[in-house]
Amino acid sequence: MWAYTCIMLLAVVAAFVLSRQTQRNLGLAATERLGIGVGAFCGSMIGAKLPFLFSDWQSFLSGAAWFSDGKTILLGMAGGY
Repeated sequence: MWAYTCIMLLAVVAAFVLSRQTQRNLGLAATERLGIGVGAFCGSMIGAKLPFLFSDWQSFLSGAAWFSDGKTILLGMAGGY
């Protein structure tokens, strides 16, 4: 269990270091970067939940589907993009 946690943390650190070394400056203000990050986060959360919303139509209409379990990785990545 600890091995998985350590490997995942190492992967996040490696991705951060590599992205900092290879990305170019976009010339965006801090508020613009924050807006893009918040928009990507909200889009990924909504996208990850969509298959479960549409699979149970009654829960979707009542709003209960938003608070039930279930998210998908693929639509979460698409929504975040």
